[in-house]
Amino acid sequence: MDHPIFQKLDGLPIIICRPHRKPSAEAIQIQKTIQDWPGIVQQVEEAEIPYKIDQALTGLPIYSDGLMCCHDSPRCHYISRTIKSMREHWRQIHGWSQNPCRGRVTREQWIQGETELRQSYILVNCQQIFPTRKGSHYIHVRGGETEPYIPVQTEQVDEAIAAVQKAVEYLQDFTTPEDFNLLLALVETLLPDSNDPVEQGVRRIWEAIERVVRKSQWTVQHTGQAIRVEAVQSEKGQTPYRPLQAYIDADSVVKHVQPWQQIVVFIARTQLAQEGKRPVYGMTPRQRKKWRQLWQTAQAAQTAQTVQAVEAVQAV
Repeated sequence: MDHPIFQKLDGLPIIICRPHRKPSAEAIQIQKTIQDWPGIVQQVEEAEIPYKIDQALTGLPIYSDGLMCCHDSPRCHYISRTIKSMREHWRQIHGWSQNPCRGRVTREQWIQGETELRQSYILVNCQQIFPTRKGSHYIHVRGGETEPYIPVQTEQVDEAIAAVQKAVEYLQDFTTPEDFNLLLALVETLLPDSNDPVEQGVRRIWEAIERVVRKSQWTVQHTGQAIRVEAVQSEKGQTPYRPLQAYIDADSVVKHVQPWQQIVVFIARTQLAQEGKRPVYGMTPRQRKKWRQLWQTAQAAQTAQTVQAVEAVQAV
């Protein structure tokens, strides 16, 4: 069924017309001839056009600017190539709008709207068989999906610059190689078998963080969509539409969780250690309260283990 003008799509009972310069009458005559090809539907209603494919359909252009809706995923398959059409889809089908209230929005409302927008679509490759009417939807060509790029507003850039400037001021007394080595030591991994009470408490927090991350990964992998949608919230009051996904395999958890463990190590060693040069920084009242609660829990666990060890020795 090879033809210089018409081509059958692989896996579908549909033929497409290649670009040509033949007169219309001749092209129509050729069309009537190929309609006798076996396995070709005569009406579009008879064909089942897929929403997702693993391999691009030969003969059709591939568009890399597809926007795929993430609301009600994976049941919604809608793909658009303009954000205007996507916003209209969200409003009509999902009853959602980035800024539901008219008029001026507060900074918190703007941040929440931007966050929800980022979670509402991804960029995909797509193809289209029919330009209009039934079966004209864009088909997702799997592979190459990326998160949308949303420009950062000037206000956010200014805040980031201010944060860097504060960090420079914070470390202004640390200028020598010895100072840099001290800073590295503050975030070093745990000291093995240390009798220092600070290091012992840090070890318990370090290990607890890893356990939390492993349990989180297990939860994402073994629970339903409703729980994972709730878990993906980064701020109170958000309404996410794409569930949390497990991106890290079990063997990679240790590597990815280490930066968070080092942050806690830094806080513990700078807040509790009394000797040596330490960066001076402060906490908000809420942060200090939470830190004290965490440290008291680590000390309580340490005390319980000590009691158990003493009882075990006495039993012997």
